[in-house]
Amino acid sequence: MLAGLRFEAEQVPLDEATKRNVLRSRLDDLDRQARQGGFDFYGCFPREVGARAGTISTGPGSRLPAPVEVTCGTAIEASAAGLWRITLETTWPAGPGYPAGGRIDELFVTGDGRAAGSFEWTLDGSPPPLEGEQAMLPMAPRVLPPLLTGPLNLPVGSIVEMLYPGMYPSVVVDPSSEDLSPYVVGWHFHVVSGPRMAGGDEWYEVQSPDHGLTETTWARGTFQGRPMLALVQPACPSEPIDLDQLAGLLAYEQFACLRGREVTLETVIATDAPPKEPVICLSQESLPTSCPETVASPAWLVGDAQMLVFGPAGPNGVAPAFQVWLDPSVDSLPAGVWLRVHGHVDDAAAADCTSTTSDPMMVTLPRPEMQVLVCRERFVITGFERVSAP
Repeated sequence: MLAGLRFEAEQVPLDEATKRNVLRSRLDDLDRQARQGGFDFYGCFPREVGARAGTISTGPGSRLPAPVEVTCGTAIEASAAGLWRITLETTWPAGPGYPAGGRIDELFVTGDGRAAGSFEWTLDGSPPPLEGEQAMLPMAPRVLPPLLTGPLNLPVGSIVEMLYPGMYPSVVVDPSSEDLSPYVVGWHFHVVSGPRMAGGDEWYEVQSPDHGLTETTWARGTFQGRPMLALVQPACPSEPIDLDQLAGLLAYEQFACLRGREVTLETVIATDAPPKEPVICLSQESLPTSCPETVASPAWLVGDAQMLVFGPAGPNGVAPAFQVWLDPSVDSLPAGVWLRVHGHVDDAAAADCTSTTSDPMMVTLPRPEMQVLVCRERFVITGFERVSAP
């Protein structure tokens, strides 16, 4: 039997004076993280206690067949555990093919604003059905795409969308897999190579939203005579470019939108990129050991982003950071001041991007063409001017 419960660290007491800031900060953090994957769910909720009408086209991690009009409510109260309980209630009327309903997301936050757990419930308070998030969102019945009359033949370099019923990409081409995944319907991928025929179906090597850009997977392009992927145009911002909209796109969508153009980003502010987490290498005996040396060239482009750039809302807005690399002619960007910056993707130096390691048994590097592709997708700043604050 449990005789007692002891916390290793003393909890920060809840303070009514900071409750509003805790609520806003937690929702902004969730919204920012979701927007990095193209999900708009948390943008619907007011940052104060109350409710408002809105439109969502996604849940926290999946896409809807069509945008839905909803009412989003926000509440916060102290819980018996000494944590803030933030309640997010989403309700919707009956629509084409789905009944009226709703969902409740409970978020627990410490007195100093740190996330401490979350739960999802149906509107009547019961746990979510076994089908998961898809069953807790207003979804019209999905329709299978029509049968193909010829090969799919998606061009290399194109952006494609996963069609219903959806199938999660595999690390290898696996014709025996028939595991359908409706939650990936609507995801956008970047075709890297293909098609490869296997089991009578076309397969395409792709960059995907939930893998590092250097890691590719194989997406089934056709299944039982129907397409699983279709060409799609990313939501490219028009001129003048809205940086917040651009930053909300996947890196390969940004590349598709900006390729072949010299770009000017108006009224932005830069910050230093956060330091990278230290890498710990282990020997075959699982003991700490020195890491193999990795040599990258050109180092300024192969390495991590040198700075982050934000639109008029600045670093405290909900738009994700836009990562940038600095051309060697640009020593640095002044941080914390408003700028107009110029640059491009597909920099000429990307053609020479290479990485080598002193111990290929411990470090697996992307194949050479993927190293080049990732460098091509990076936004390189070639100049800037200071401008007035927005």
